[in-house]
Amino acid sequence: IDKFARKGIKYIIVDDFSHTLNKRTLSTQFIMAGQGNNKYARYEALGRDTYNSIFAVADAISGDGELPEGKCFIIIINHTMLDGDKQVFKSTGKMIGNVVDPASYARIVLHSIIVPEKKGDEKYKFMINDDGMHEAKSPPEMFDTKDNYIPNNLFLALNAIEEFDNAQ
Repeated sequence: IDKFARKGIKYIIVDDFSHTLNKRTLSTQFIMAGQGNNKYARYEALGRDTYNSIFAVADAISGDGELPEGKCFIIIINHTMLDGDKQVFKSTGKMIGNVVDPASYARIVLHSIIVPEKKGDEKYKFMINDDGMHEAKSPPEMFDTKDNYIPNNLFLALNAIEEFDNAQ
């Protein structure tokens, strides 16, 4: 990620991060690592590697003034899972969440949701702030909306984020 950001790439999209985690946890190496005394150490290592590969790098490159355009957006697309009564960032069980909570490191979390419209139509939207049942967050007034939704259009969302950041 760091290499791409420093070459002037403005958007880095990690699509589908939950599949990346699955690939690792289903690997023979990961499975074999669980046969020692500490069966949970492999999940701690996975959490540490997740943090170091994405979130520590994002912190290091965000707004440090060393990027050609001064900013690189890292977009992580991920599935959600039910945790109690809430849809949250899907990880490989609760072990990785005990080491690193990916959504807590993000400034903005958009949650894709289907919103019922008139006449039984449904529209895909991004939820911009947590409603108690879906994990989402964004700075106040970042998005020009009267409700908790914006169109499910990543291009429009990124433009709104850039406009908000440039006005700060």
